[in-house]
Amino acid sequence: MYGGNDLKYNNNKEVRENTGSIKRIMSRYQMLWRMLLTVVLLICTPILIVNWMTLRNIYAKTEQQNREMQYKDTTQFVNFFLSQQNEMRQLIYEMRYDSALMPETVEAQKYNVLKAIDELKYYGRAVASAGETYLYYRGRDYVISTKSQFRREFFANSFTMDYKDYTELDQQLTEVFELVDNKIRYIGIENPRNGLYDGMLVCIPARIKDNHDSLVMFHITSVSLREAYFGQSVSSAAEMMIFQGEKLMVSTAGSTAFTESEEFMALITAEGGGSGDIECGGAEFFVTKIYDSGTGLSFVMAAPLEEVLETESGVRSAVNVTMLFSGVIVVVLAALAIYINYRPIGVAVKKLTTKNGELREKGELNAIMDTLDDAMSQNEIMSRTISERNEMVGDFVMQRLLAGKSVSDRDLEIVRIPQRDSEFFIITLITQISSALTTDMQEQLLISIEEGYSCRVLMTQSFFEGQLILLVSTGSAGQHSGLSGCIAKEVLDFVCESGTEKVKLGVGTTESRIENIRSSYLSSVIAADQGDERTVSFYEQAVQNFSTFENYPSEKVLMFLQYIKQGNEANALASLDEIFAHIEKRVSSWVMERFIYYDIVNMFIKNANRIGQPVPDGEIGRMMSFTNASELKATMADMTAEICGQVRRQRDSNDQQMAQVIVGYVDENCLNQDISLDMAADHFGMSIYTFSTLFKRTAGVGFREYIVRKRLERARELLLTTDMTVKSIAAEVGYGDVSYFIRVFKNNFGETPTQLKSHRSNVDPAQ
Repeated sequence: MYGGNDLKYNNNKEVRENTGSIKRIMSRYQMLWRMLLTVVLLICTPILIVNWMTLRNIYAKTEQQNREMQYKDTTQFVNFFLSQQNEMRQLIYEMRYDSALMPETVEAQKYNVLKAIDELKYYGRAVASAGETYLYYRGRDYVISTKSQFRREFFANSFTMDYKDYTELDQQLTEVFELVDNKIRYIGIENPRNGLYDGMLVCIPARIKDNHDSLVMFHITSVSLREAYFGQSVSSAAEMMIFQGEKLMVSTAGSTAFTESEEFMALITAEGGGSGDIECGGAEFFVTKIYDSGTGLSFVMAAPLEEVLETESGVRSAVNVTMLFSGVIVVVLAALAIYINYRPIGVAVKKLTTKNGELREKGELNAIMDTLDDAMSQNEIMSRTISERNEMVGDFVMQRLLAGKSVSDRDLEIVRIPQRDSEFFIITLITQISSALTTDMQEQLLISIEEGYSCRVLMTQSFFEGQLILLVSTGSAGQHSGLSGCIAKEVLDFVCESGTEKVKLGVGTTESRIENIRSSYLSSVIAADQGDERTVSFYEQAVQNFSTFENYPSEKVLMFLQYIKQGNEANALASLDEIFAHIEKRVSSWVMERFIYYDIVNMFIKNANRIGQPVPDGEIGRMMSFTNASELKATMADMTAEICGQVRRQRDSNDQQMAQVIVGYVDENCLNQDISLDMAADHFGMSIYTFSTLFKRTAGVGFREYIVRKRLERARELLLTTDMTVKSIAAEVGYGDVSYFIRVFKNNFGETPTQLKSHRSNVDPAQ
C-alpha cells in the first residue's frame, strides 16, 4: 500500500518538476517569445500577404494581356493578308503591260512558253503567301503556271478528287469572267488525293495589253501561308484559318477537329468577330475571329489555351520563390535581432553552420538565385526581341512607302506617322553605308532631329545603292517654311563629323500625302546625284541647273536616268515615252528638237558608263545617226531594256555574294552568347530588315531558327561524344541560362540533355 502511494507520488512529482522547468524557461525567456511573436505578426505575415496579393494580381493581368495579344496577332494576320492582296493587285497592274504573257506570243513558238513561265515566276516571287501562281486565258484550252504549261482539264483535275470530276472547278473559273465588278474571287480547294493542293485560289481578272481577258490565280496553301506569316524561323503552335461564310478556305491546322466542333462553328457563323475558349479534338484552344467586310472573309486564329496561359506555372513558381525568399529574409532579420539580445540563439546558429561559417543547406538558396537569373535572362531576351521587331516594322513600312506600295493605317499608327495635317519629305544620303553611321549614332541623330524640330523621323537604307534615307513628317502642313533645309544641314553636319568624307545629300519635294512619298524619294535621289559632295542639294535646284533649253523635259529626263540606275525597266520605258511625247508636243523647231535629242543621247551614254554598263559603239552610232524620232526611240528603248536587265543581274549577283558572306559570319559566331539579329546587322552596316531578308533568302530559314539549329546540333554532338556537364555544354554553345537551354533542347529533340546523355551508348554520334 505504501509502495503504491510512493510510486504515485513520485510520478506526480516528476510531472510537477517538468511543468516547473517549462514555466521557468518561458519566464526566463519571455522577452524572446514576445520578440518572435512580434516579428511574425508585424513583419512576416504582412509581407507574405502583400506578396501573395500582388503576384496574384500580376498573374491575372498577365493572362488578360496574353489574350489581348492573341487578338492583336489576329489583327496583324488580317493586315498581312490584305497587304498580300494589295501586292497581288499591284502585280496584276504590272502584268497588264507584259507582252511576253500575251497568248499570241506564247503560242508563236515553244520557246516563248518557257519565257512566259519565267515571267510568271518573276511576278509570283513578290507574293510570299502564294505557293503557286497560274495564268488562265479566256477561250484557250491551256493554263500557264510558274512550272509548266498544261491543259485546262489537267489543271482543274489536279485540284479535284476524281479524275473525271474536274468540270465544277473549271466552271467556277469560267464564271469569274462573266462578272463585271472586276472584284477578287476566292475558291476553296479540298483534294484528298493530294493534301498539297488544299487551300484557296485567289482569282483576279486581268487584261493583258488591253485586249486579252485572262485570270491570274494565286494558290495559297497551309504551308505557304504559315511560312509567309510566321516565317520559317518561328515555331508557333497557333493555327490560322480563313473562312468564307461556313466554308473553310485555307487552314494551317493539321486536322479537321475545328470544323467538326459545333461550338467552334457557332463562333464562325455568328455575325462580326468574337473570341472564346473552345474545346476541339480533346484539346482546349483560345479562338479569336475577325470578319472583314471588304473581302467577305473571316480570319480565325486558334492558339492552345495552355500557351495563352503559359505564364500560370511561371507566376506560381515566382510566387512560391518570392514567398520563400521573403520568409528567409524575415527569419534572418529576426535571428539577428534575437542574437544581439540573447546569446543562446548563437548556439543554434552555430549548429546550422560549418567550420567555415557557410550554411549547410544551400539548395534552396541556389534555387532562388537560379530562378532570379532565369527571370532576368528571359526579360533580356524579350526586350531584345521587342526592340528588333519594332525596328523591322519601321523598316517594312519605309520600304513599302519608298517602293510606292500601299501601307495600312494601322501600320502607320504603329510607327507614329500622322496621316493628316502634316507635310512629308525625304532626305537621301548617298555614301558608303557600312562606314557612315553605327546604330547608336543613327539613334542619336534621330533623337536630336525629333526633339529639336518637333517632327517625326523614320530612317532606313538601300544597302546596295549606298543610300541612307530619312522620312521626315513635320506634323503641321504649311507652317514650317525652310524646315527641310535646316534638318538636311544638321544631318549633313552630323555625318561629316562622324568621319565620313564622301557623301552626297539630296532633299526631295515636299508632299502633303504620305501616299506620294515615293515621288519625294526619287526627287531626293536625283538631287543628290546632281549635287556636289558635302553639300545640301535640292531637287528644284537640280532641275533648274540641268538644262537651260526652252521646253526641255528636265524632270522627265532626270527621272528616266534614275530609273535606269535602279534597273527599273518598266518605269524607264514609260519615262522614255513621256520624253518623246513632250518634245513632239512642245518643241516646234526641228533643229532645236534634234539638238535636244542629241543632248539626251549624250546623257544616256554617260549615265550608262557611270553605272558600269557602257553602250556598244555600234549602238552609239545608230543613236547618233537617227533619221527620225521613232527610229531613235526604238533604239534607245532596246538599249534601255538591255541595260536594266544587266543592272538587275549584277544586283542579284551582288546580293548572292553578300548573302554568302553573311551566312559565313553567322556560322563563325553562332555559338557566341551575345550574337543577335541587331548585332549581326550592325556588323555589316545593314538594317535588320535588309539583313534578315538576305539571310533567309540564302539560308532558307530565319536568323533565329538558324542560330538555334546550329547551337543544338553542336550541343547534341558534345553530349554524345564528351563527358562535359550539361551546364558546361550550355555555356559552350552560347546559352548562359541552363534551364532555358534545357527547355529549348527538349522542345527540339523530345528529351532533355540529361536523358540523351544517359543512353548515349545506344546512340550513334554520327546521327
